[in-house]
Amino acid sequence: MKTSLLIISFLSFAWMYHAQSYPNKQARKNFYQEISEKYNSESVKHILSEDDEDDFDLYVDGNKELELLESYGTVIHELLHGLNRTESNKHRYFVEKGITIEVPLNDYYNSKKLNHFVRKGLQDSIFRYGLYVGGKSEVAERGNEKIRVNHRLDAEVMSISQGIYGLLEEFNAYYYGNLAAFELMEYYQKKYPDNEDAWEDFEHSVLGDAVAYYEFKLFMAWYLEYAKKNERKSFHYSMDNMPLRVCYTLLDNKYQALISAIESKQDLFQKKTDDNMLSELKFDGSKEDFEQFMSKTLSNSGMSIDDIKKDPEMYRAFEKEMKPIYTQLKQQLKKELPSSLSLFHANHKAQIKWLKQLLSEKTHQQILNEFRIKGLDQSNYQKYLR
Repeated sequence: MKTSLLIISFLSFAWMYHAQSYPNKQARKNFYQEISEKYNSESVKHILSEDDEDDFDLYVDGNKELELLESYGTVIHELLHGLNRTESNKHRYFVEKGITIEVPLNDYYNSKKLNHFVRKGLQDSIFRYGLYVGGKSEVAERGNEKIRVNHRLDAEVMSISQGIYGLLEEFNAYYYGNLAAFELMEYYQKKYPDNEDAWEDFEHSVLGDAVAYYEFKLFMAWYLEYAKKNERKSFHYSMDNMPLRVCYTLLDNKYQALISAIESKQDLFQKKTDDNMLSELKFDGSKEDFEQFMSKTLSNSGMSIDDIKKDPEMYRAFEKEMKPIYTQLKQQLKKELPSSLSLFHANHKAQIKWLKQLLSEKTHQQILNEFRIKGLDQSNYQKYLR
């Protein structure tokens, strides 16, 4: 059945792209410049334009058009890191074109101390924790997706070695990577209106980085809570560091607005994929899960399982046809996502729902509200830096 083939295609996580190819660095650069100029906001354009050394190509995975599009958020994320930098005990954060804030660095503690503060189950359940906080791995894997942190072998990533300042640096980078990818939605609508593979890539990129918004908010809340109890000097310096708090408030405002925009468009791009099949089924082999699989397969074809059940012979025939397909999907899923945790990490909507619940805890809300500067926005931020 057509629907079943689409489900198998979705779960394979490996697309054979037949779109236009860009075989050399200059061709890839020209493509990015063209789509950025037409679809991106001024700040994203600025990040790309500042790449004088053509470092962008270090973060491109493939040379076909859909591969370049899938890599675009990562490219902007990494180039943002290059635009930000530490000089003379100050770290420079790019907030937007025309707004760059220098934040003095002092009295921070290593984020790995949070390994003694955050319970082990939470550490393992949050996709980016081990990489950016716990110091457990240089590569985080989710299905066939890998997130790498580029740094010297003898050095720790900034979000670990420089605590709150590094966590804010990653928050900054994930915001711009997420924004750059989401702003290409119109391009997908024009170029790939009915290409499910392309829209699944788009959804994976956009929602995957949207998860980072909630993760890094939680990481920063934990960092400040731990500091308040155990690293008092660091806590007081963070709260007295007005440029740091200004930068956090402005970036949080921006990221909140982006998340709201993504949520407002989510139904549009999810209608083009079969994501609900993965997000709602367990593929645990149970009778209930198999029947739900049959029900969803029928509903995707415009039919109802209740109608099929009215004819026992037809139902048995359908059940016989769908059983090997369900088994194949279960085996493929186990191969790609061998544990329930990796299945959870592949389900962006489930992660976001859970992280929202964690962030809603009173202690987290209180500490982040205390760290934010009430009433600050881009029209008045400069008065807080005097």
